[in-house]
Order: sequence, then structure tokens, then C-alpha cells
Amino acid sequence: MKNKIYMVSLLILMGVSSCQNDYLDEKLYSSYDPTELNDELGLNAALVGLQNQYSAWHTFLSLPNATGQGWLGCWQIGTDVAYNKSPADLDPWCVPFTNYANLTATDPAVSYTWKWAYKIINNSNSIIAALDNPKTVLAQAAKDKIAGEAKFYRGLAYNTLVTLFGKVPLITVPVSGPKTDFVRADLTELNQLIVDDLVFAKTNLPTVNNVSSNVKGKMYSRAHSAMASQVLAEAYLRMGKNDLAEAACDVIINSGDFSLVNQRYGVKANQPGDPFADMFIYGNQRRSQGNKEAIWVLEIENPSSVVGGTGSSLPAGTTDEIGFPQHRRVWGSRYHQQKGMLLCDSLGGRGISRIALTNWVLNSLYSPGDMRNSKYNLRRDYYYNDPTFAKFGQKVDVNDPSVNTERFIVPQTNKWNQFDPKD
Repeated sequence: MKNKIYMVSLLILMGVSSCQNDYLDEKLYSSYDPTELNDELGLNAALVGLQNQYSAWHTFLSLPNATGQGWLGCWQIGTDVAYNKSPADLDPWCVPFTNYANLTATDPAVSYTWKWAYKIINNSNSIIAALDNPKTVLAQAAKDKIAGEAKFYRGLAYNTLVTLFGKVPLITVPVSGPKTDFVRADLTELNQLIVDDLVFAKTNLPTVNNVSSNVKGKMYSRAHSAMASQVLAEAYLRMGKNDLAEAACDVIINSGDFSLVNQRYGVKANQPGDPFADMFIYGNQRRSQGNKEAIWVLEIENPSSVVGGTGSSLPAGTTDEIGFPQHRRVWGSRYHQQKGMLLCDSLGGRGISRIALTNWVLNSLYSPGDMRNSKYNLRRDYYYNDPTFAKFGQKVDVNDPSVNTERFIVPQTNKWNQFDPKD
């Protein structure tokens, strides 16, 4: 009798379970489906994600051997500004753009550019599509502001692609699954989307002085209308529409929000220097710190101070490892490997001299007296700083055979010497 009761109870339990098996439906709390992106907090988080993805342009590393550090050099090599100082370095990212015999269809820099841009585009499309979702209940002004920021990044990414590749696939809706039938769109169609996106952005984004602030009153490094006008001007120049480019620039110039820095300011105003150099000193770069000349300051925090301050920390072997700003590594010289030279903050820390300034920049670009050519902005001279070295305090003689002028003692821009004591 007791066994029969147990069996009946078990059957009842199984029946109840079979009718209420929806508890098996998994709810993901650490991943967002684009169709579920329908509140202002989530949409703003997605916009911050776009900024993070854009910042990878400046922080891409490619572990474990940091080969991706050469990514930034690819955009300077072959121009009037810089060249690969030592092709024998065999930088797998930079060298193909010095020696085209090494440029293949699987070039990592070209591949990364494509992925970087379309990742921004697809996530922008997800945000824009979410705003049209009936579940998204926001005031129209709030929707337009969010759409303006998403379209700013989409327009920027497409303008980058068209500048580099010409005709590319035009995608304006989110792609959530595999797709292999993309075709290149006509340039007229691509250019129209770029202009439409950037005009919408400059119309609906706040001005630089009205960007949102955090609880401490510090302005966020978010997109504003002048940024959209600047990228729009660049797009018009590419299209050969110089009059429209000039008009877009005039909007920024005549706004009254920006001005050339012509007076000393900031944390080292009482030390030797000049106004141009002041803008690139750590602690002076942001608008809140007195920099009224820069239109777009991409704010990045040291992760030892702010968790995730430089973007994602992705594991080695992934396609988009984001580390920390790479400009100093690329532009800075390896002075610290020259005998008699030690690492120091006044020289910008540890550079690795992947690229170097051309003779044209060093000897022909600037007129006499041009502040941008001062010793505070272009370093041509080095002085032995190792107190144990016999020539301590003396100027490094570049004609000395023992001095390496290929990678170690080379002229460099000081723009990226913004030394962070926590770095």
C-alpha cells in the first residue's frame, strides 16, 4: 500500500513538472540581445561600448608578443611625416607598408581595420534599431540624442572604410548571424549615408560645454556636435567638396567654444615650456583642465586607478586585445638602451621607436620661430643621465660610433611623453 502511494505521488510530481518546465528557459544576465535594448540606461551603456570599441584604435596590443603595437605606425609610414626607422626589425604590422613585397591578402593590419570598423557599425546599427522598437519608451529628444551619438560613430567608421577601401558593403541593420553574401555598395550611396549620419549627429548632439557630467561634476568624454562637424569636414574633403568642408569647419571656429592655446597654463605652467607643449602634459589634456583648443579628447584612465579605464582586458589570442595607449611605444625612442642612458619620466618613459620623424619634418616643415618646432615639442638632443657613466651630464654626440642612431638616439615628438607615474 505504501509503495502505491509513493508511485502516485511520483506521477503527480512528474505531471506538475511537465506542465511547468518553463524554469528550464535560461535567462542571460551577462549578455544583451539587441532586441532587448530598450531603456535609457542600457542604451547609454551601449554608447559607452562604442567609445570603447573606437578607443581600440589607440590601444590595440595583440598579445602575447605585442606585435599589434605596430598598428599605429601603419598610419604614418609612407607619409611625409614618418617612416619605419628600422625595416630589419621585422615588425609584422609595419614592415609590409614599407616593403610592399610583404603585403599579402591576409595582412593583419588590413584585416584588423575591417573588423574594427564593422564592429562599430554593427553595434551602432543595434542601438539605432533599438530606438525604433515599440518597447523603447523615451522622449523624442532623448532618442535623437542617443541616435546622434550612434550615427556619429557609424559615420566615422564608414568614412574610414571608404577612405581606405573605396566601395565597401553598406549595412544599416544589425547582423546577428552568419552572412556571406555581402556586396560592395556604390560610393554615392555610401557617401550619402556618411553625410546623413554626421549631419544628424551634429544637429542632435550637445555642444562641447553641455556634454553630460558624472556625480563629481566631471564631463564625460562623449561625442558632441563639434566632433561631428569635424568628421563631416573630413568626409567632404575626401569627396572633393571643399566649400562644404570649409562651412563645416566654420561652424566649429565660429561657435566660440574653442580657441588656440597661446598662453601658458596647467600643472607645469611655472616650469620651462611653451603653450603648445602644455596641451600634451599629463594633467593638462582635458577641457576641464584648461585645454580649450582640442576638439576631441578621448579620455582614457590608468586601470590601476579606474577598473577598465583603457577598455577591455581580453585574453591573449583573441582578435581584439585592448591594452593601453600605444603612441608612446611607437613614437618614443629607445634612448634607454643606449649606454649611459636610463629610463626617466622627463623623456617620456619607455619608447621602442617603431617609427621616426622624416627629415622633412625635422628640417623643412616649420618656419623659424614656429613654437611647434621648439625643443619642448621636438626632441633633438639627449644628455647622458646615468650618474655612473663617465660622460654623465654631457650631450650625446650622434657622430660617436658607439651611439646607435637607428633606434636609440633619434629625434622624436614629445606629444606622447605624457608620463603617468602609475604607468
